[in-house]
Amino acid sequence: MSEAFHFLAEFIDSVLPDALARRQGREPAFVLISGPQGSGKTFNAAQLLAHVAQQHRAVGLSIDDFYLPAGAQAAVAAGGNPLLAGRGLPGTHDVPLLRDTLARLRKGEGEVELPQYDKAAHGGRGDRCAARVRVQLPVDVVILEGWFLGFEPAAEAELARAAGTYGAAALREVNAALEDYSACLWRAAGVPSVGIVFDAQVRECVARWRIQQEHELRERCGAGMTDAQVHAFLERYLVCYDVYYARLVREGLGNLHRLTVGLDGDRKVTYVSQKNM
Repeated sequence: MSEAFHFLAEFIDSVLPDALARRQGREPAFVLISGPQGSGKTFNAAQLLAHVAQQHRAVGLSIDDFYLPAGAQAAVAAGGNPLLAGRGLPGTHDVPLLRDTLARLRKGEGEVELPQYDKAAHGGRGDRCAARVRVQLPVDVVILEGWFLGFEPAAEAELARAAGTYGAAALREVNAALEDYSACLWRAAGVPSVGIVFDAQVRECVARWRIQQEHELRERCGAGMTDAQVHAFLERYLVCYDVYYARLVREGLGNLHRLTVGLDGDRKVTYVSQKNM
């Protein structure tokens, strides 16, 4: 169990009753978890799901589950935008599927099939799994995690400043795609949500954490990216962090209650801040 989890569980225990009380009909309350790669958001989301499921019907999702299938992703990559050359950034997900899944969860009738994504398929390029997870509805709580949850579209001047070698046009396409995610998730009207954000020194920590993961992978499996390959892989993400991350940390995530947890390079908690909207 991570050091941060104690604060997450305490926060959820204190605010979830209010979020559940504000639901309309059979819809669930949403817990949104955002943080840089390697910050522990996926691990903590799983731990939090187990914690919440002790008292409520709960389901967990990752924004990664909604990546485009391999063929559709290849078509996006062929469009020539270097930021969309591989999965990961806004613009590489099946947004209609995301909208439909969220709508079914909110309606709370019958069952919903949740997608799964295999990142190892096609030599690591990834693909959607044929099998889906069937969930009987309604559920009380949906826990959704993702590295860019809460990122808000930025002004043109910010895009031009941060685009670097990718060019403003490439970043503009990602920026436009963010509108769709924002509208159906963290800015969705009438959807009760609480949010958790992990705050770390991105350019220092993300590369360090990912290099650690790749070293562990090489020890286990004999394969993994070199340190130089990790830095090249992360560059697309770092451009987005430069544009959007500071505002997310400053403003928080969720329309009811917001928790921000500061992490150092060893994932030790440096501060905790809570806001009630």
